[in-house]
Amino acid sequence: MRANNMLKLTASILGCFTILTVGNHCYNVHFANNLVEEVANTNMVETQAPIIYTEVARFDTKYNFADNKVLAEHSDLVVVGKVTNLEDATNYNPTTKNYGKARTPGTLEVLQVLKSDESKKLTEIDFLELGGLISYSEYEKSLLPAQKAKREYLMQQNGNLNSKSNIYVRQSVENQLQVEEGKTYIMYLKYNSDYDKYMVVNQPYGVKEYNAETGKIVNHISNTVETLEKAI
Repeated sequence: MRANNMLKLTASILGCFTILTVGNHCYNVHFANNLVEEVANTNMVETQAPIIYTEVARFDTKYNFADNKVLAEHSDLVVVGKVTNLEDATNYNPTTKNYGKARTPGTLEVLQVLKSDESKKLTEIDFLELGGLISYSEYEKSLLPAQKAKREYLMQQNGNLNSKSNIYVRQSVENQLQVEEGKTYIMYLKYNSDYDKYMVVNQPYGVKEYNAETGKIVNHISNTVETLEKAI
């Protein structure tokens, strides 16, 4: 189900919970800040409009990823590329066989390489973007028992627990730029052996829209325009 083909209607506000610590990242997860009903144009029966909960993470990191030099230092690959394909998100790690945060696989046509750990010429790469839309049945596989119980309680209070088949969760990071097919971006990427793909180093800073006509980068966080010369 493709989210960009949907009509969104905000219905209510539920609240938030849990502070998690993972590695060097501390983030506060707000689950179901908005109960959203979305009517899809395709792949959905009209009488069964899906219910989508949003889960937005706020990251605190030990590194200042707002600094492009820091981003580049933690990247194996920095490229300008056009997104040619985006697939359905998944929260399953095929190597560890565990469920975690959603990732959206995509294909990038490489237009310019700013930093690379490879000697061969790159023309196309597979990448993983943080976040995405997943079914609730897949989402709950990543939860601890207490987390699952809390979320089900909140859904029950809003009358949305009778059938989970039409319930989805959209995971993202605060201020995240939503990547779209056909658009061009500068991406800071690091190879992830679990997925055998490059993964965006950090959100919301690791992806910025690039204007091929002006040669400028649009920084959606600072609302400023940057140059490629200062990208690494």
